[in-house]
Amino acid sequence: METEQDTVRLFKILNEEGSPCHGGYGKWSLPHDGQPGEWMPEIESELVPCVNGYHLCRAEGLVNWVGPLICEAEYEGEMLPHPDKVVVRKARLLRKLNWNERIARHFACDCAEQALARVEQPDPRSLKAIEVARRYADH
Repeated sequence: METEQDTVRLFKILNEEGSPCHGGYGKWSLPHDGQPGEWMPEIESELVPCVNGYHLCRAEGLVNWVGPLICEAEYEGEMLPHPDKVVVRKARLLRKLNWNERIARHFACDCAEQALARVEQPDPRSLKAIEVARRYADH
């Protein structure tokens, strides 16, 4: 029988050195030399979203948690689903995704363009700002 773990890719957003950038504490073992990071110590107490456990997100939630470092992650054992994340007892980072400041700036421009596409007559200055931001990203 297929479980969510078998079908859903999960991610962890961190600062470059592995510390949390959206709250929490500690430091994650980062993937290196093509190898996953070490398993984080297993959480023994009750899993509680935003309070206790390792918090990971699904692909569709990445936009809500974006940060300096995005890693694909996996977990073992219990998983508590939550609308914008999952909370698990044991996790590790599999690999770093290709994400950097340039890509983040282009992503922000893409988001702005999609938002402006919903406006009947967008302000030309907004369109120019996106153009300038793209050029800056490629600078």
